[in-house]
Amino acid sequence: MDILQLKYFIRIVENNFNISNAAQSLFLTQPALSKAINLLEKEMGFDLFLRSKGRLSALSPEGKNVYEKSRAIVEKYDDLKEYVDFRSKIPADTIPVGIASVVISALFTEFLEKIKEEEKKIRIQVVENGGFQLAAMLRDRKLDFSVLLSPTHLSEEEYHEIVLHEGTLNAYVSENHPLSRLKKLRWEDLNHQNLIICDGSFQTHHYIIAKLEENHVNVGINGTHYSWDYIFNSIRHSDRITILPYIAGNLFKMEGICELKFEDPIFWKIVLVYRRKSSYTASEKFLLNYFKAYFHTS
Repeated sequence: MDILQLKYFIRIVENNFNISNAAQSLFLTQPALSKAINLLEKEMGFDLFLRSKGRLSALSPEGKNVYEKSRAIVEKYDDLKEYVDFRSKIPADTIPVGIASVVISALFTEFLEKIKEEEKKIRIQVVENGGFQLAAMLRDRKLDFSVLLSPTHLSEEEYHEIVLHEGTLNAYVSENHPLSRLKKLRWEDLNHQNLIICDGSFQTHHYIIAKLEENHVNVGINGTHYSWDYIFNSIRHSDRITILPYIAGNLFKMEGICELKFEDPIFWKIVLVYRRKSSYTASEKFLLNYFKAYFHTS
């Protein structure tokens, strides 16, 4: 019995016991898949499937137990393989640091240039991704350090957090939009408006959706995107509204666009999250101190 046989077994069940469809999805011939399953059953000493007129029809009682255990084993195997593949690409003397895509150009361009000058003391490799993915990578121990939006919803017993930067999420509209005349924006002003916001891989997306629901605001999500640049430019000549961290006004040309602050804003906090450990290497201590010194935090 090996992991490939278990994957074959699972795929047959997922294809409603249709061995032809399962074989096709695995890029195997039907006889080859049938042979592999017959061998697996022979090795186990019992039937995994019930059969009717020579066809697989359901899982046997033993097969049901094996199926549940096989899924758990394959999931752990795939997690391990993904972890090994990820870590094997990072040199032994390098610390991977996750940084949410939305903040790299806004807050970390100079930081990353300066830390390169310290290469004799520390080497880092930036892992750029959305906040949700980076938080998952921390939980899966692919990363020990990551820059995320707060709240991170990670366990305080397992992770430390250092606040690096704070601000608010603001609304951005075309200067021709009716809301552009308002000095302050209430959430109810967004009723029946068309929004375009960051997609679900970003934590800001979920903060915005939660705030809209909290205020019972009925809006049309007219689109989501992973690129701030695309979102920002899409509102310039349309009736769409976006909500982004206030630094967007410093990153993009504001010609034809108005920035609106909320009376009850969503606060945007950037934190460095790192795993609690009994001890840290000299490089890890240097990294933590460098973050604290650069962002003037303690």
